[in-house]
Amino acid sequence: MPKTQDNPAMADDHPSSLPASTEPAKQPAQLIDPEFLRGLREMAETTFPKQCRTCGNVYQNSRDFIERTVGIGPKKGVKTSFDDDDTRVLEFFRNCVCGSTLHGLYAERRDYSENGEKRREKFDALLKRLADLGVAQELARLELRKILRGEASQVLAPFLGQVKNDIDLAP
Repeated sequence: MPKTQDNPAMADDHPSSLPASTEPAKQPAQLIDPEFLRGLREMAETTFPKQCRTCGNVYQNSRDFIERTVGIGPKKGVKTSFDDDDTRVLEFFRNCVCGSTLHGLYAERRDYSENGEKRREKFDALLKRLADLGVAQELARLELRKILRGEASQVLAPFLGQVKNDIDLAP
């Protein structure tokens, strides 16, 4: 519970007594694994809206959740484990502004079916095509995923006329 007139014992510098930042937390670039964060964001979106059981705050999406909550300390607040079916799961921990720790459990969403394999093959073909057009493979991967999520890609905008019809990954 944050320090209030009713609870003066809480230290002013305790993470849960500090207001949530209005901007996303800044971390050194070398500590951020873009692939991991992107996958986490995609998985997390399926669990929103999320509500704090203590104070009732509602977080509409992952951006709202990250912007209005506080990290649980110097660690990332993410734990990887496996469930009973050996499916990889990610556990995500953040503190609500009321001080309550919020938890999310996200299972790996990779589709191992024949159709899932076909979609991955199409994605790989798009990567190759963009590489042939001079786009670095990792950048192409990041930007293709943006497009598949419905986001704009300034990097790929010049190529959309050439690849637009190929973006449908349906088998």
